[in-house]
Amino acid sequence: MSSLAEAEVAVRSYLLMLDDPASLIDAVHIASLEAALVSATDPIDKLKALADLDRARVPDRDAYEQAFIRHAKTWATENDIPVSSFQQLGVSDQTLQAAGLLASRRAGRGKRADVRRGAGTAVSKETIKAHVNTLTAQFTLADVAERAGGSPMTLRKAIEELISEGTLEKLGTSTTHVGRGRAPIIYANRTSKKAKR
Repeated sequence: MSSLAEAEVAVRSYLLMLDDPASLIDAVHIASLEAALVSATDPIDKLKALADLDRARVPDRDAYEQAFIRHAKTWATENDIPVSSFQQLGVSDQTLQAAGLLASRRAGRGKRADVRRGAGTAVSKETIKAHVNTLTAQFTLADVAERAGGSPMTLRKAIEELISEGTLEKLGTSTTHVGRGRAPIIYANRTSKKAKR
């Protein structure tokens, strides 16, 4: 596969990840893993088969995002695709910056300034809601802020609206929290209740 073709696969896969994660699930592979689970007799083999099956049922968002970051700039330049087009399809500014498609707002002032700005008000409520709708695993507000950005107020409003619309469920506080501060609240999309954090 040529480098440009590989880049296009990476871009397409990541956009599918944002729009419809379920489309990236390999039904044939899952069927094969389910058959292996049924035929396993040793407890360790069953445990491994279950782990493989769980991983196969939830697309690896980080892997698709890293592939996008590596290839998006080359592909976008070759195909004359503006940054705004990626933004309209729900690609976050942080991901676009990491891919080299969007300049940092505070270039030259160091990483800390960029991180603080990433959590500012530039990210709209609709962008945050679009990002949250792609999540297949349980998450916290901090997870959303890290991936999509947005001010705390905008994040809370987006989450509250999704709960009111019935697409998002508030699961309660994390039972695995350690350290100082309150335990974060865990959320999950209703379409992915089986997802594990």
